[in-house]
Amino acid sequence: MRTDGPTDNPAPLLRPFAERLNDGQAIAFPTETFYGLLARIDRPAALARIFAWKGRPAQAALPVIAADAATARSLWRETPAAAARLIENFWPGPLTIVLPASERWASSPACGGTGNLGVRVPGSAAARGIAAMAGGALVATSANPSGQPPAMDPATVRAYFGDEVAIAEGPALPPSRGSTILSLAEWPPRLLREGEVGRAAIEQILGVALIENARGAKE
Repeated sequence: MRTDGPTDNPAPLLRPFAERLNDGQAIAFPTETFYGLLARIDRPAALARIFAWKGRPAQAALPVIAADAATARSLWRETPAAAARLIENFWPGPLTIVLPASERWASSPACGGTGNLGVRVPGSAAARGIAAMAGGALVATSANPSGQPPAMDPATVRAYFGDEVAIAEGPALPPSRGSTILSLAEWPPRLLREGEVGRAAIEQILGVALIENARGAKE
């Protein structure tokens, strides 16, 4: 599922924001779903700022975007056949797959203490590009205080966070349900949140009925 569109930016425009990420800062940047708060997954201080800005509890895991499928696979302990089928059919695109993190990342704040990591390769070429320029994998959570609507444009990000965060200016994004979040850390898989990728499409690929989550997952 490729959703490249108006948020795509040439590399020279991405570079200053990638440098901020590499310096350990967090930024606001458009993905294919919402404007997100981005930070390198290996910069704990930047992740702590994102938790603080959002007022997000430490046990609420932070989703990750990866530059490509190979990078995404490296973040997990292993990639089962079911995940490989979903990757083939839905990436790049708004499907976040949750699996046990590799030993390196299992204790990352991004896991929220679960040992599992939710990752997607985004449909936006710009989001993939900035991830590639900044270590390959970035935490990317919606740019809003917890409980508030996700930001769909730079003005809303600014209204939420003022001058605390550098914002990659771009057009307003179209309405989105966010990324679908699916846990393959158990079987049958658990649908943590249904977003842009529908439940029926996933069930068709996997050939199994998904377990419904009791509460919505946060992006």
